Amino acid sequence: MLLNGAHLLPDGSGALVWPKEHLIALADPLTNTSTPRAAAARLPALFKILATVLNRRRPRAVLWLGETLPRLYRDGLLGKTEAKALTAMLAAHDWVWVEAAAYQRGPLTFRATASAETPIGEVAGGLAPVARLRRGEDSETRPCYVFDGRRLLLPAFGSDGTGTDVLSPALKPLFRRPFAALMVSGGRIKTMTRAQLEAQFPRQSPAAAAATGRVGTRMKLGSGE
Repeated sequence: MLLNGAHLLPDGSGALVWPKEHLIALADPLTNTSTPRAAAARLPALFKILATVLNRRRPRAVLWLGETLPRLYRDGLLGKTEAKALTAMLAAHDWVWVEAAAYQRGPLTFRATASAETPIGEVAGGLAPVARLRRGEDSETRPCYVFDGRRLLLPAFGSDGTGTDVLSPALKPLFRRPFAALMVSGGRIKTMTRAQLEAQFPRQSPAAAAATGRVGTRMKLGSGE
C-alpha cells in the first residue's frame, strides 16, 4: 500500500509495517472490552501474538493506537507476568502510546480513532473494521484493513473477528470514495473492493421486499450471520 508517499505492508496479525522507518503500528484490541478485568484477561494471549510479531519483524519503533492498554499499565491493573513482559517490550523499542493526541511521523498522521477532518495520510485504529465473505450459503467475518489511497484503518491487533462492518454507516464519513478491504485470515491477506463486498449480499428492491415481507439484507456488526 502506498499512503501519502509511504510504502506500508499489512501483517497477518493485524499489525501495520512501515519498512523504511523500521516501525510497526498496532490498533488496541481492548478498546471496547467491557471492564478492566475482562481486558486484562485477554492479555496473555495478546502478548503471545505480540512477542511473535516483534521477534519476526524486529522493529525499532512501535506505535500503539489506543488508550486501554496504556491505561491498564499506568493504573497497575496488569498481572505481574504481563506487567513484566510489557516493561521489557517498552525498554527494547522506541515505544509510542498514541492516545488522545495525534502522532505525526513523516508524511503520516497516526490516531487512536479516525477523524474525517484529517488530511491525506491518516493511519487510525478504534473502529476494528471487519468484512463478510460469502462461502456458499454461509458467510464468515474477518478483520480487515480498509484503504482508499488517502486513509488507512487498521484491524484490531490479534482480532477475534468482531468489530465494525466495513459497509456500515459508521465508515461512510471516512470513505466517500471506493476502498479496498484487506481481510486477514489464517495469517494471510485477501483483498476485495467495496463493490465486490456489496455484490455478495445484494439488497432487495422495495417491491421485492414488500412481496417477501423483508426489508432487505441486514448486516450485524461482527457477525457471520
